[in-house]
Amino acid sequence: MARARSGDGGYWAAIILIGVLFVLSTTAAVLYYTKVEAAEQAVEEAETELREVVRSGDQSDPVYEEVQAAEGGGSVVSKLLAALGESEQQVDALEQQLATTETARASFEIAASTRTTELEQARADLASAQQNVTSLQTQLAEAETQAQAAITAAVATARENLRAEQVTDTQVRQSISDAVASAQSLADEASAEASRLQNELLSARSRVRDLEIELRDRTPQVQLTEMDGAIAAVLEDSDEVIIDLGADARVPLGLSFRVFKPNTVVRVDAATDTLEGGVASLQVFEVQQNTARARIVSRDLGAVVEVGDGIANVAYDPDVAYRFLVFGDFDLPGVPDGLGAERVRGLIRDWGGEVDPPIDPAAAANMQLSYQIDYVVLGPEPPLPRALTAEEQSDAAAVVQRRQQLQYYEAYQRVLNQAREARVPVLNQNRFLTLIGYYNRQGG
Repeated sequence: MARARSGDGGYWAAIILIGVLFVLSTTAAVLYYTKVEAAEQAVEEAETELREVVRSGDQSDPVYEEVQAAEGGGSVVSKLLAALGESEQQVDALEQQLATTETARASFEIAASTRTTELEQARADLASAQQNVTSLQTQLAEAETQAQAAITAAVATARENLRAEQVTDTQVRQSISDAVASAQSLADEASAEASRLQNELLSARSRVRDLEIELRDRTPQVQLTEMDGAIAAVLEDSDEVIIDLGADARVPLGLSFRVFKPNTVVRVDAATDTLEGGVASLQVFEVQQNTARARIVSRDLGAVVEVGDGIANVAYDPDVAYRFLVFGDFDLPGVPDGLGAERVRGLIRDWGGEVDPPIDPAAAANMQLSYQIDYVVLGPEPPLPRALTAEEQSDAAAVVQRRQQLQYYEAYQRVLNQAREARVPVLNQNRFLTLIGYYNRQGG
């Protein structure tokens, strides 16, 4: 019996031990899964916060990977914030440079405005001097008329007195001499005044030319200009567009424009007087009241002309009629020899410009280029005529021909040199015809 009780005690002890171990295991499992769940929740919350900062697509972005691989500790966000701070510093530096540039530009505009004011005043003085010269010439003519009348009257009086035997021959001669001296004095005074005013006129012209040269020298080699208009419509399945400029804006047939994308800074090379950049070129072939139809004559590779694109032409200004001087021989398709220069003048008038009268080579020795000329258009430069042989010198026709060739050569050189001295743009035949779109119009 005692042995049976001892076995029963061990049985119950084992059961109790198993129960205790079961309770402990259950408690440990509950604690473990509770911590795991808390950890998973924390991971999920961290991933949610990460997605708010960095999207899933951003993680594959090369920039994100580059920032993540950057040297130094810290998170991607902290590195991005540091990069943002550097970018802001660069922006601040660029803004300071822009402010400095704007200050310099404002100073240049003030200086240019001052020079422009002086130029206008000099032109006004020149106009006043020209009026004074004209007035003095009128006074001189009147003085000469009065002197002639005085001489005639004195002679008539002397003759009457002589016939009446009221004066002696000496008195008659003295009376005539006094009248002549008086007339000569009036003429000398008028001539002196005319000379003074002529000197003032020359001085004013020189001042105007110096100011124009100084103003051009102060102009940057690269200038900025504005768009003249814009593309209003692009015609489908064709290389034609509608621009928002027409007859009201003095747009002539054949005018060419360069196309620029919106918000593009349009630059002009002052050395060549041409536009820089652009994506295409247009040429107007039909003009309406408020619009014009143009053909795309060239475009950059892959460029697309769209509605809203800007257009510009360096020489076009709806408020200004440019003044041209044309000299030389021009070889134009379909134009007879000797009529090329007149054809060029007609093209300028059709284009909306003004043309100075033709220059006579025989009278060009005293020619002076007007300060009002905006462009000089020259044909090909002629060669210097060769000297005549002894046999040719006896040929009157050959002598006359060489003299005419030499006059033409000297006149050409005089026009070219004066244009260069005055900094007036000189256009050869190709540049001029390209400017007004003549080649495009002939080819289209």
